[in-house]
Amino acid sequence: MAIWRSTITGPSGASAEWRSAATTGCSFGSDLGGNTAAVLRSFVASCQRVGVDPYAWFKDVLTRIADHPITRLAELLPHNWKPAQA
Repeated sequence: MAIWRSTITGPSGASAEWRSAATTGCSFGSDLGGNTAAVLRSFVASCQRVGVDPYAWFKDVLTRIADHPITRLAELLPHNWKPAQA
């Protein structure tokens, strides 16, 4: 979801875009930045929901995904994930 953008200047002199970002509490430099943040937040929420440390999961998945068979990618999702054997 993109933050509403406008070049209209309000009575206080602040642009509508600034007021919108200030009231929602978040602002991203672009729609792409917002989409990236949403994907990362989704990963974190999925990990938290199943009791997995998001940092450990993400680090492990990034190191394994290149050699992991495409037919078994579901094994790397947070609810199926098992840490790699050392």
